[in-house]
Amino acid sequence: MSEMNYYESLTPEQKQAWDAEEEHLWKVELPESLRQNKRAAESDWTKRKETWAWIGAEDWQFGFLGWSFLNHPERACRRIVRLSLPEGGQLRVIETFRLYHDERVFPHHEACIGEKCSCSFWPTYPIHDFHTYPERIIDAYLLVTAEVEGSLRRFRGTLQDTYPMEMSGSAVVFSPSTPQIVADQCATILDMTMEGNGENFYALLDGADRCAICRKPLRDKISKLVAVGPDCAKQFGIPHTLEAASKRLALRKKLLGEATKDIQ
Repeated sequence: MSEMNYYESLTPEQKQAWDAEEEHLWKVELPESLRQNKRAAESDWTKRKETWAWIGAEDWQFGFLGWSFLNHPERACRRIVRLSLPEGGQLRVIETFRLYHDERVFPHHEACIGEKCSCSFWPTYPIHDFHTYPERIIDAYLLVTAEVEGSLRRFRGTLQDTYPMEMSGSAVVFSPSTPQIVADQCATILDMTMEGNGENFYALLDGADRCAICRKPLRDKISKLVAVGPDCAKQFGIPHTLEAASKRLALRKKLLGEATKDIQ
């Protein structure tokens, strides 16, 4: 019996008790677990003298879910997405895609019996054993190029989630000596890309003469305006029209302006 059918079979008193338990779970128990996991993560990062910034507001509850509006690759690969940062910097998000049903994770996946497989490729790096999950999960690697105190510098980091539960937090975590402003900029931009049903993401793609994803030269005007070539646009479902370019330019200016104000 599904959870919905089970709920409908309850008496009014039982439904009231069920609703009270669910409300307590989501408003009290899980948020407190999330706070504890965040404190544990911050303690570890502090010990290692790393620089971090949480993505999203305090009530960010489900981790960095990726850019669901993008088509997933049709094969295992590494995808690099280049995003603009305020003040002219660039954030590279490096994702590794593997089969969702990898034997080390799902050894008995019913959909993968025989030669047919209905699974898709998901960004998972590295692959973990569910029974030995570390406290933090690395979702992607980060490479930032930004101007700091008058000089252009590069910083390396990771995109990390807290322990996997119904609620989890995501943060950008950089190596020691990375200025806090760099982490704050990256967290702000990543947060923005998750809003707007893809429009913010498209607007913040960073590319002038080369594709923001594959880095191949951009040869036509529309590709240069949307920062993505026609091949990557088709593969990942990114709008590639003059109308999309016009919207992107206006939204890009607005978002980068907002990001600068939020960080200052």
